[in-house]
Amino acid sequence: MTACGSDRSDDSAAIEADSSSEATAGGEFGQAPAEDRAPSTGGVAADGIPVALEDRDIITSVGLTMSTSDVRQTAEDVRRITASSGGIVFSSDVFLDDAQDDGSVPGGGQIVVKIAPADLDRLVSDLDGVGVVTRLSQDADDVTDQLVDLDIRIRQAEAGIARIELLLDDAVALDDVFEIENELNRRQVELEQLRAAERNTDNLVALATLTIQLEYRTPAALQEIVEPSDGIADAFADGWSAFVGAIFVLGYVLAVTSPFLVTLLLILAAAWVLGRRWSRRQAVVREQRRQAADLRGDGLRQTPVGFPGTPPPPIAAQRIVDDSTPAETVERVDGDTLVADEESETES
Repeated sequence: MTACGSDRSDDSAAIEADSSSEATAGGEFGQAPAEDRAPSTGGVAADGIPVALEDRDIITSVGLTMSTSDVRQTAEDVRRITASSGGIVFSSDVFLDDAQDDGSVPGGGQIVVKIAPADLDRLVSDLDGVGVVTRLSQDADDVTDQLVDLDIRIRQAEAGIARIELLLDDAVALDDVFEIENELNRRQVELEQLRAAERNTDNLVALATLTIQLEYRTPAALQEIVEPSDGIADAFADGWSAFVGAIFVLGYVLAVTSPFLVTLLLILAAAWVLGRRWSRRQAVVREQRRQAADLRGDGLRQTPVGFPGTPPPPIAAQRIVDDSTPAETVERVDGDTLVADEESETES
C-alpha cells in the first residue's frame, strides 16, 4: 500500500509538471512561445525586406453584383462557366418569377463559388459577359501567422499526449489510471480542435470564395446601364423628350377639365352681360333724374343718388329780389316757393 501510494503520488506530480510546463510554453491553451511563433511583420521580414506574396497564406473573398434581364439564363451560365473554369458551386439560392411579355425573366438570388485563387481573375472576366457587373468588391486576409501558431500548438499538444501515454503505461493504481485517462482524453479533444481549425483555415486559403449576387433589371433599364447617355446630342434628346411629355400632360389635363372650363366660361359670360345691362339701366335712371332736376331749375345742383327711402339732404334757401316788388322775398326750398311780406325800410 505504501508503494502504491508512492507510485500514485509520482504519477500525479508528473502530470502536474507536464501541464505546468506546457502552460508555460503556451501549450494548447494559448499561443505558441514567442521564439516559435512566426513574427507578425505584415508582409515585411524582420530585416525590412518585403516578403513575397507566394510565401504568404491569404484568404481571398470577392463579391460580385450582376444585373440581368433573364435571371434563369444568367444562373445557368454562371454554373456552366464555373465548371469550365475548374471551380465548384458551393451554394445557390436563386428564385424566379413568371416570364414577362418582353421576354425577360424576373428573379434574383445569390450563388457562392469556390475556386483556386490563381483562376479567380479569369472566372470574373468570363462572368462579365454573362451579365452587367454593377458592383465588384474584394477582400484579402493574411493568415500566415495564424497557421504557424496552430502548427506549433498542434506539435506541442501531440508531444504532451505522448508523455501522458507513457505515464499511463507506467501507472499501477486504479485511481491513477482513471486520472491519467481523463487528462489524456481532454488533451486529445483539444488536439482535434486545433487540427480542425488548421484544416478549415487551409481550405479557405486553398480556395477563394466568389459570391455572386443576381438582380433583375428590365431590358430598357439594362440598356441604359450598358450605354449611358453622355454628350450634347443626348442631352438635347432628353430635353426634347421632357418637353413633349410636358405638352402631352398639359393636353391631357385640358381634355379632362374642358367640360368644367366651358361651364365656367358660360357662367362668367352671362354674369358679364347682366352686369353691363344693369350698368346701362343705372346710367339711364341717373340721366332721367338729372334732366328732371334741370326742368325744375335745379340743373346746377346734382342730387346725389342714395339708397331708396333716404330723404334728400337740406338745401340752403336762395333769396330772389324782384325789382317790381321790392318788399317781397322769394325763397325756394326743394321746389316749393314761399312768399313773405317785408316792411319797408324807414326813411332816414
